[in-house]
Amino acid sequence: MNVLRTAFVATGLILFLAAMAQPITRTEVEGLTVISAKTANERLMAEVNKAGDIVKGIQAFEAHLHGLGYPLMRVTDYDLSEDGVLRAKIAEGRINFVEVVGNRRTRSDTLYYLAGLTPGEVYYAPKVEAARRRLGRLGYLNDVKIGPVTDDESKLGSVTARIEVEEGRSQQVGLALGYTQEAGLVGFVSAQDLNFAGLGHRARLAWQRDSFRDITTGQVFEGRSSYFASYQADRVMGSPFGIGVQGYDRTGQFYPTFSTIETNLRRFEHRSGAGFWLGYEFTESMGLRALFRSDQVDFDDAPNHLIGPSGKAANRGKVQTIGGELIWDTREKLNFPRTGFYFSFTAENAVAPSDFRFNRFVADFRYFMPVKDNSSLAFRAMAGVAGANAPLSEQFWIGGYDSLRGYAQDEFFGQRMAVVSAEFRFPVWEDIQASFFIDQGLAWNPGSRPTFSNLKTGVGVGLHFASPIGPIKLEFAVGRKGHTYLSLGASY
Repeated sequence: MNVLRTAFVATGLILFLAAMAQPITRTEVEGLTVISAKTANERLMAEVNKAGDIVKGIQAFEAHLHGLGYPLMRVTDYDLSEDGVLRAKIAEGRINFVEVVGNRRTRSDTLYYLAGLTPGEVYYAPKVEAARRRLGRLGYLNDVKIGPVTDDESKLGSVTARIEVEEGRSQQVGLALGYTQEAGLVGFVSAQDLNFAGLGHRARLAWQRDSFRDITTGQVFEGRSSYFASYQADRVMGSPFGIGVQGYDRTGQFYPTFSTIETNLRRFEHRSGAGFWLGYEFTESMGLRALFRSDQVDFDDAPNHLIGPSGKAANRGKVQTIGGELIWDTREKLNFPRTGFYFSFTAENAVAPSDFRFNRFVADFRYFMPVKDNSSLAFRAMAGVAGANAPLSEQFWIGGYDSLRGYAQDEFFGQRMAVVSAEFRFPVWEDIQASFFIDQGLAWNPGSRPTFSNLKTGVGVGLHFASPIGPIKLEFAVGRKGHTYLSLGASY
């Protein structure tokens, strides 16, 4: 009895050895490990029956595998036995070696670990794209390409995964200093390296001292010197684990911004302490962190018309929390992304020896949509809930360059918070973007019902610059009144 046999050569052409009409009783796919045998066999049978031809059915089966995200899979041989069993052998396209090219300062093993591609695994296009985006979010690579390079043209199923990068500047320095007779030296200094020692670790040091005049009393307040230091390492030694630590002693918040500001209570928040997190990355885009922080907080320097002695006493003490954070990030780059989304959910619980007992939950979602001519739409939604016993330092403060533009920095606060933003971004010159945006939000306490009449709205325009010291934003927004913001760092 004649038997139909075919074989694929390296070019993908089919050599016919014999042919006849032979009914197929079942199929057996060999060499396929990433898809169940039952699923593969059923699909191959369906494709052959649909095509009415073995050759066309095999080709359709290959196309189906490619559509599943395995572009290098090939049927290298098949055989139709006398009893009607169609056996097909698969070359899966496994990664034989991971090659890194184009890097100068960054260590090759750092990019290898952070990409998460390992020899021996099947080349899977969605994972490769996730790895490319993972590297793009590091902030110090201008461009990242990842693709297969066939090791041996005469042998299917073995490829090199080549990671090709173009490095950018990883060190960012911000400096603004001044001197007044009333307050002395004032200013802001920040030094950050997104790729410390070529290891892909992040290190930051910052100092700040300011002064301001209370517009209601004319009194000049000399701000304390504030300090901040942090260090972060992802995928330590090639493991899925990461760590981060930070220490601080600051009055007010460390805002990388210079804006038209007004005196408010949070400018007098004094916080000293440290935080630590231990993270685990499930995939190139999703991870979980365990959080711990221990702070000493007070508002003792605030003028009495902002908070009285009893309020200061009620909000002075130790805050110690443990918690967790889920992060899901598919953005293709860190600064001004055009595609992907970012989601985080953080939960904290105050534990002994904290002087305050409360829970705190925060959700942050951002979505980026490309439109024509390299323009994009960016959306953001944030919400937060803090327990009734949370001190002012642990409540939610909105207003300013990073949440509700068109209002003073931290103008509104409460135990509940909701903010939404929409922004249209478009290029105007090389490394310069412009934007139109609208922000809406409110903060409130339990017992006061949020209404549309309480919703605060700010609209504005902005320019975003890619500078040698990092991203810079210049924005003007109108809410309760006009506010101008000049800040270091990218938008959400």
